[in-house]
Formats: sequence, C-alpha cells, structure tokens
Amino acid sequence: MAPLRLLRAAIGQDEPGKLGIARETADHILTEEILDLLAHGEFVEGTTRRPIRPSDIAVLTRRRSRGADIAERLRSHGVRCVSPKENPLFLSEAAAIVENLLQLSLEPTNRAFLRSLAFGPLFRLGRSELDDDEDNQLEHQIAALIDEFRQGLDELGVGASLLRLLSRPFERQRGERELILARLLRRQGGERLVTDLRHLSEVLHLAAVEEHLSKSAILKFLQEERARAKDAEEAEEYAVRLESDADAVTITTMHASKGLEYPIVFIAELDEFRKLRSNEIFVFHDGKQRVIDPFTPIKGKPRTANMVQANKLNFEESLRLLYVAFTRAKYHCVAVIHPPYRRSPSKANPRGSLQWGSFADSPLAHVLFRSDDADGKTRVARAIKEDDIASLDAVGDALAKRSVVDDQALIEYRVVRELAELTPYQGEAESTELIPPAKYAGPKRFHSYFGRHSYTQVVRHGRYERALGLIGGMEEHGELGEDVIGPSLSFTTSPNDGVVLADFPKGARAGSFIHFVLEELDFQTGQPKEKERSLRVLMRRTAAKAGFFGRREEAFVSLEEALPAILATPLGGNLGELSLSDLSVEDRLDELDFVMPIAASTAPDRPRVEVGELPDIFGRGREVPLQYELEGFMNGSMDLVFRARGADGIPRYYLADYKSNALGGAEAYHPERLREAMDAHEYWIQAAFYLLALDAFLAHRLGEAYEYERDFGGVYYLFLRGMIGKDAVMPDGSGVRGVLALRPNEAEMDALRRWLREGFKKEARDRSRRDIPARISGGTR
Repeated sequence: MAPLRLLRAAIGQDEPGKLGIARETADHILTEEILDLLAHGEFVEGTTRRPIRPSDIAVLTRRRSRGADIAERLRSHGVRCVSPKENPLFLSEAAAIVENLLQLSLEPTNRAFLRSLAFGPLFRLGRSELDDDEDNQLEHQIAALIDEFRQGLDELGVGASLLRLLSRPFERQRGERELILARLLRRQGGERLVTDLRHLSEVLHLAAVEEHLSKSAILKFLQEERARAKDAEEAEEYAVRLESDADAVTITTMHASKGLEYPIVFIAELDEFRKLRSNEIFVFHDGKQRVIDPFTPIKGKPRTANMVQANKLNFEESLRLLYVAFTRAKYHCVAVIHPPYRRSPSKANPRGSLQWGSFADSPLAHVLFRSDDADGKTRVARAIKEDDIASLDAVGDALAKRSVVDDQALIEYRVVRELAELTPYQGEAESTELIPPAKYAGPKRFHSYFGRHSYTQVVRHGRYERALGLIGGMEEHGELGEDVIGPSLSFTTSPNDGVVLADFPKGARAGSFIHFVLEELDFQTGQPKEKERSLRVLMRRTAAKAGFFGRREEAFVSLEEALPAILATPLGGNLGELSLSDLSVEDRLDELDFVMPIAASTAPDRPRVEVGELPDIFGRGREVPLQYELEGFMNGSMDLVFRARGADGIPRYYLADYKSNALGGAEAYHPERLREAMDAHEYWIQAAFYLLALDAFLAHRLGEAYEYERDFGGVYYLFLRGMIGKDAVMPDGSGVRGVLALRPNEAEMDALRRWLREGFKKEARDRSRRDIPARISGGTR
C-alpha cells in the first residue's frame, strides 16, 4: 500500500443538472476506507503483527463542524471517536509560564519561584546544572532578566515586556548564547507555545489597559482566569463520557494538529478555497500591520488592491495548513478529493458545462496539478476550459508513476466511481478480567496537626468554652464574629454614641468590603490609588469582590462619610499625632501574605508547637486557654505594613490590622476596653503570628543590618468604628479611642521566636535553636 493515497470521488460527475460530488459522498468514501483498514489492516514490525486499531487513526479537517459530521458517520458504523479539546489559553503551558514570571517579578528574592522558572520551558535547566553552578551565574542571569521584565511592566506594559524577554539571549554554558525565543522554537511543540505566549500577552495587555491593573492585579486577574478555566474543565470531566480515548479515532482540526504525529491520517477539505466576495468586510496585513477594510464597493467597483492582498494571504495560510496535514502521518496518509463541480445545462449546451467552483483555486490543485506551461496555467484551469475531467486524472496518474522507487509506488491516485455498502466495525473483544487493587504500603496513622495553619483555623479548632459562642461568626477574612461582642463587654452610653460607621452593616462580608476599599485607597488623598477611578466606582467593584450586596448604597454613603475621620485619627504610641493620612503609597505594603515554617524538621519525632504555651508578651496576665498542636506551616495576610518616623525621628516598620467589629458606643473603644475585645476574639494569637512574620520579613530584607529594637515599630490594631478623628485622643493621655498599639521588648520577642522555632517533643523538650526563614509574598501598593 502506497504511503500517500489520493482518492478522487467521481460519483455523479456525468449526471446533468445534479450536484456531482457532495461532501456526504466524500465522507462516505473516507468512512469506507477507515472501516476497510480496521477490518483487514495490520501493522507489521519485524516478525510482530497486530491489527490496526481506531486509536492508530486521525481525521484532519479545516473546520470543527466538518469533523463533527465525519465523527457522527463513523459512530453510526460502530467506530468510537474522540475530539480532543484544544487546550484553553488560560490552562496552557504559556499561562503557567507567565504566572510564574509575574510571581517572581513581585517576589524577586523568592528562590522557589526562581528555580521553578529555571526548570521550566523558558530556560530548561536541569537540577544538576543549578546545583553545580558554584558562582550562581545561571540564577544571576535569570534574576537580571526578571528585573528587566519587572521594570518593563511599569514602562512598557505586560505585553511588550513579555515579548522583549523572549528576544533576550541566555548563556546556558560559557560561550553558548542563544535567544530564549530560538530555544523555545527548537523544542517539540515550540511554535504552539510561542503562539500562546504572544496571544496571552495581548490578552493581559488589553485587560491591564482597560482595568488599569497594577502588577499584582495582573497576576490576580491571570490566576482568577486560570481557576475559572480549571473549574470549567473539571465540570466537563464529571460529565458522562460517551467515548473512550483509549481505542477511538481522533477527529481534530489541521491547525490543532500542529506538532503532533499519528500513525495513519485521513484528510478532508483540502480541495476547497473560497475567495472573498466583493461586498465582504475583511482583515488583511498590509506589510506593516493588520488592517480592516469595511468599504462597500460603489457602482460595482471592487476593492481590487486590498482584496488581492487578502486573498493572497488567505491562500498562503491554506497552503501552510496543507503542508501541516500531509506531514502529520507517520506511516500512511489518505486524502479524499471531491472537486465541487456540477453541470449546468442550457439550451445551447444540453449536456451542461462543468462548474468547478473553488477547487481550481485550492492549494491542493496548486501543488498537485499545476502545469509547467510557459503561460503558468494550471491543468485544472485547462480542464475547466476544455470541459475535460480526464486531463485531470491523467495528471494524477502521471504523478503516481513518477513516485515509483524500487518498484514501489509512493503515491497512489485512484478514481472512486462507486460507493460500497458499509459494514459496521465489530472491534476487538474486550477483556472482562478485573485487575486486583494494589496493596497499601503507606503509614498507618495520619496526624491532623501537620499542614498549613492559620489564625482562623487555630481558633476555630479551639477547645474552650468562650470560643463556642464565637465560632459561628468565623469567616474567610479572619474576623471572628464582627457583630459579636464578648460577654464581659458592656457600655452605658447609646450604642451609636461617639462612633463612626454607626449605620454601616455588620458581618464578615461587610468587614471584607472595608478591607478591600482601604487596600486600594490612597490615604493621603482619600481617593483610589488608580487616579482614573472615583471612590464610588472603587466601592462598587470591591463590594462585588467581597460578595457584599445588602444595603449597598447606604453603606457606600456611610463609609464615604467615615473615611476622613478614620484616616485622620492619630495612631498614638511612639507615632504620636501621625495618622494613616500621613502615609504615602510608597511607604505601604497592603495585604502582605506570608508562609512560615513551624519548628521545621524531617525527623520522626519532629517537634511541634503548642498554642497553649504562647508566651505572654502582651501583658495579658494569663495563659492562652487553648490546647492545640501545630506542625508544618503558618500562613496569613497582614492588612497593612508601613514605614514611618516616630517622635524621635527614626524610621521604623509597623503593621496594622483593620477590625470593623461593632463593639458598642464610645466607651467600648477605649484602649483598655479594646483589650477585652482582643481577649474575646483571641486576637492575641493573630498578633503573635503577625509579629513573627514581619520580624522574619524584615530580617530577610534588611539582612545583618536589621535590629529589632531600632527597626521594628510595633503592631496597631485599628478598630475602625471607634476612630473618630483627632477627638479620639483620650484627654488623660491613656491612648487613642479605637487604636490599640502593641510592641513587645527584645526579650519578649526572643521568647516568641523560640516558641515558634523550637516547639516541643512528646517525650523530651528540645530547645536547640533553629534559624528558619519565612517566605513573604503578595504585597500590593
């Protein structure tokens, strides 16, 4: 059997007045050939023989709709078919690469992100290469490229910055410099990956421009789109599968088959080409850029120049697809030719003249039936002129004869004049033998205390009575019952006396809404960081993000009226009269995420941390009434990290946590009463973890220059409803209403570090010091 077979359907070509060859006829021939191969075909490799299976065959079409028609015909004759989904852009390898790039641009010191990028498709470094790189030259190269990419995000935008990165050289070994783009194109499927990267760069650039997205917002947009695409894909996986991929004919498009290979390939739709109509709107490339030509011709005058260029580009693309289709087959390729000719009888010519339609202009006719005549006419054109199909077949026969090598024809040209009756495919007998399950060899016990922990999780799993009344109010943002006050809290004044946000709704979603607004607010102007947005637009967007839909307009008005007072309230402590309104955007990090190891060890008797042993560094005078063991990692998100100068003029770093709890009237927000609220919700645990996280972050960023006493300013818990402006300062100098300032001394902080890092062992205490760095990510400005 010849490696390449061309089958020309000839049924009905001589019947006047009727459509000679329809697509249904060609599909019948294609189905007949597939059924014949499945019934009688064999693969022979040496002395081994095996039947041809449906999974050995692929059918390539120009359009998915045509593929669906062929699949339906094959299924009706017992052949299973599967149409692989073209990988959605946001689930593609390109999307994972760009997500990694954006993460690393926001956290350039994160070595895990850097190594992940180094091992990926952009650089394709092996683990041994990085480990053997004593001078870290490879990592330094990647870091420099990422630094340029990060700067380009601000200067050029995400699209141009990504394309510039692809055009940069990378020296894998000394003296071996190669463009990243060239390296990608050399790999299997590289063209697909580069196309996806360019497409994704356009999508992200458009989103960034339309939504005025910052670097972190671009990353969040990409991650949300990837999550949405993943959810949609998983939903499909739960649907009933009618076909089995393991033994099915693959039906796919020529475009989607780029870079793939199949043992046997059948091709449809290579013999059609539609030229543009004179009144059609079209897009073409004028040599410099893509151009749309919407002009409707006047008085029948066609837009010849643009249309000729557009038809030329479309033909070239069809020619490339023809090459792709013919080169997908490993062993055998079959193309069914069905020129859409018909006879149109007239009084002058009762037999009718041939109407060849688009076949004469198709890439297939151009490649297989072109003439060597000086006038450049194709044999197809001559056949049309001479009304002679035989001349076309003569060219096909001559092509087959010229392909003979060592008495073996490489090309077979055959005219199909009759349609055979189709015999359904029976398939191979399937084995009903059940495979026994593998024997489990894993651990017999699993410990629930190992994993990723958070303040919310720790308190939710508390084993003490006071937590029972608060657990129902736990929500995602870490606010424990925003509308719940502890039993020891009481007030004698009116609940709305001397507070802001008196009419603002209670609850976790309302609290999350306020958090999101403050995250994107410029404290100095009281307006959004993105100058193009108004405060009300910001509120609407963040309300939807927080799932906050009740009494929205009233809440917007209430928050607008309260923000000036909240921002103008002095923070007290060693910051004195300084307020949030004095903080510039450059001196803030909003929503700073962290992940910290807890007593890290791989030993079987590895230590764990007991929450009940939390040192009393805040002057509580009592132990934490909670027995809960932690092992693994602690994660969370600090609402605000900022840099400011205190009364002594020394710049220090602080963290603040926003609380929207409705505690009552003005009395409830007295600094001493706020300690009762901290007790009621066990915010002390949260404060301890935040202290440790920021301490580790500063030690990492400042290095040996970091000194806790000099550089760490402390923690501020801001109970927003009590922050009424400058009048919040207590006359007796005891603090600021609505603000609780905390700052352990060096000895207390050291005790807290030991508590987290050393933990305890079940049989013996182990107080050996371990230096464990924290990984910080996700800060936005």
